Amino acid sequence: MSNKVIRKILFPKLSNMEYKYGSYKIMPRHQNAHALQNAGFLFHFEQENNKLRSARIVYGHVNKKFVHASKTEQFLSGKYIFDNGVLQSALKVLDGELECETILPEARPDFRKGLAISLFYKFILNIAPKKCVSLPNLTGGLMLNRPISKAAQEYDTKECIYPLARGIAKIEAKYQVTGEAEYIMDKPNYPNQLYASFVTTKARPKTKILNLDATKALKIPGVVAFFDKDSIPGRNTFTPLEMGLFSSEEKLFCSDSIEYYYQPVGIIVAITHDLAQSASEMVEIRYGASAKNAILSINDALENGQNRVSKIRAVNTGAEEQKEETKEITGTFRLSGQYHYHMETQCCSAVPKEDGINLYPSSQWIDLSQCAAAAVLNIPANKIDISVKRLGGGFGAKIIRNSLISSSTALACYLLKQPVKMWLPLESNMNIIGKRYPVHSKYKVWVNDEGIIQSFENNIYFDHGNANNENVVEEFFDIYFKTYNTKLWRADFCVVHTDNPTTCYTRAPGSAEALAMVEAVMEHTAMELEMDPLEFRLKNLNKDDSKLIEHINDLLQWAQIYERKSTILEFNKNNRWRKKGISVVPMTYPFHLMLGYGILVSIYHIDGSVAIAHGGVEIGQGINTKGVIKACDTLLKRIEPMKKMFSNASWRELIQKCHQEFINLCATSMCQGAKEEDLQPYNVYGVCASEIELDVLTGQYQITRVDLLEDVGDSMNPGIDIGQVEGAFAMGLGYFCTEQIITDEDGKILTNRTWNYKPPGAKDIPIDFRIKFPKKIPNKVGVLKSKGMILHWRSINLLKAPEEYFK
Repeated sequence: MSNKVIRKILFPKLSNMEYKYGSYKIMPRHQNAHALQNAGFLFHFEQENNKLRSARIVYGHVNKKFVHASKTEQFLSGKYIFDNGVLQSALKVLDGELECETILPEARPDFRKGLAISLFYKFILNIAPKKCVSLPNLTGGLMLNRPISKAAQEYDTKECIYPLARGIAKIEAKYQVTGEAEYIMDKPNYPNQLYASFVTTKARPKTKILNLDATKALKIPGVVAFFDKDSIPGRNTFTPLEMGLFSSEEKLFCSDSIEYYYQPVGIIVAITHDLAQSASEMVEIRYGASAKNAILSINDALENGQNRVSKIRAVNTGAEEQKEETKEITGTFRLSGQYHYHMETQCCSAVPKEDGINLYPSSQWIDLSQCAAAAVLNIPANKIDISVKRLGGGFGAKIIRNSLISSSTALACYLLKQPVKMWLPLESNMNIIGKRYPVHSKYKVWVNDEGIIQSFENNIYFDHGNANNENVVEEFFDIYFKTYNTKLWRADFCVVHTDNPTTCYTRAPGSAEALAMVEAVMEHTAMELEMDPLEFRLKNLNKDDSKLIEHINDLLQWAQIYERKSTILEFNKNNRWRKKGISVVPMTYPFHLMLGYGILVSIYHIDGSVAIAHGGVEIGQGINTKGVIKACDTLLKRIEPMKKMFSNASWRELIQKCHQEFINLCATSMCQGAKEEDLQPYNVYGVCASEIELDVLTGQYQITRVDLLEDVGDSMNPGIDIGQVEGAFAMGLGYFCTEQIITDEDGKILTNRTWNYKPPGAKDIPIDFRIKFPKKIPNKVGVLKSKGMILHWRSINLLKAPEEYFK
């Protein structure tokens, strides 16, 4: 075959009577993912006695050398596989020859081995004569069948106040779907445009940097400059303490000792983005001996670095030592981090001007961007003009972390006096930027015979990474003590300093973890008591909160929970390898208005058009749309007297009349946050029921139905609010089921691209997704009687990663 080209391969058709074939690919999500475990089976039967003439069994993802299960193939030759004794012996042989290796970041070896054996058994169930398989085992041979998704939304609107309360698309939607919406990196290049890229460390934290040498990189044609800590005119930080919210100043560029893997040590500037990226890899970093004392996880800190653990808050509502008649239940709860996965990665564009720079950062907190850049450059803040039109998503990562990128870009622009753009490729974005807080808790629960909690103690640990600058303790405790009767609860909240990038705010910071933690404890305790989880929750609810109970009862009736539970119990009784489950999770979220920003509304008298400038940042949530709606209401009130005088005038004529009468067509306002008398704290209530179908043999599942009820008061735009709820649920689905942050023993992140980090896809969302906003419950202390949207809806208790089901 040397020097030949294969033009055609023919596979002979195999007789369905003699041959049975099956192949399987079990993935971390339903589409666009490589296999956790895959397998193929081809059995050749003798027609006269149905014994195996030959068997071909192949697996992927076992180890580097494994292809065929040769010993099992040999054992099965001449055997009647549908005899239970033969099957059990074959499973033992297969178990003996499957030697799965640890292959980070792939699934655990024991999981992959168990899954491989289960796939063999599933294939046997699938091809076995019906007389050989009992009815409860039949579904074990089948894969889950997913129909097309559907959804329903139920809400009320008041037509009398339109356009307020009307479900309309956000203003930017048509520009975004056509690609016309301009983001930071879409801005046209300026003359002499340059591009910057981080140079990062690639060594274990605590390792010393002995030398930095950019000589090779700077010799490449088109590479302009390299800047490190010694190039900074001001302070080497992107979290200046003068902002009043930070506990420490994080370094813009690493100095002598590495604080985390992939920490930036400087930036390379070149004439193209690709050249800057490639040149950044040419900078030589000489390291000292690899450090042995790095602390990379909460467990590391608890076992080897107690000086890294700090108790920052303890709350005791009356917990005390319990009597012997109560049952004690202990457990642990863990959550790993979560990447923000915004469509637009961290980026910034900086342009020099006469007396400073113009900065265009992808920042949710432009005040910090300005302050940090001023501190780095050692110039007054008024020399830095900042403009942010919109961001391509944020989820919290662009509140503080973006100042690392914007300050670095500003530095290059300021020193070179040329425009500089910088944006992080996906892998760099995932390597450098911190994630959601990893959480670990150890708890004890004492329960009486009636299933009522008598005492609950919990030691809670949050991994804040390199610096505790994005503290979530208040948000955590706000929701932790809200939903249930917490009069006998005690919680110690500790933060853990690890050698990882600083963990940062992620959609519903603190509150999502608190909700998950409490509900996991409720589920575990109910299971230990062999009690229905819903009944257990209802017994331990905060009975003083009648509104929550009303919403729970509303959902139980609306979603027909008890009728569906009966159907599910019957299904589970009749199916050994296919199970269904339903879980109901309540939520009481205390909403506080914390920060305050200004707004400017202007009507142009020439044509009546309106311009709005506000302190918020559009990141996809429709804030501009809500701002326009509220502004329209404000403006109409302002011009109402003139409208009565000139009832037949057009809008343009009316505005011109107002201008002629010297009516102020500009209005400014400053929201004072918690000081606003008419914007007091309030609770947002929600209840969610999730139903799943589980393949017990593989751990694969599908969410068959979700019923979600959330109290939003009088929604200003139900269309946008529905989208926020759906998006929050999907992000929670990824957090608990499909997304995993995995690092190696040096702290190097291994799940830093779409190949190995898997947010949910189109076939992972609920098959039937129903959302209801309860009617006629206006929020008397909210903006226009609405409530703030809660971005962390996760119904958690039946939703886990496949590995967790397999346990």
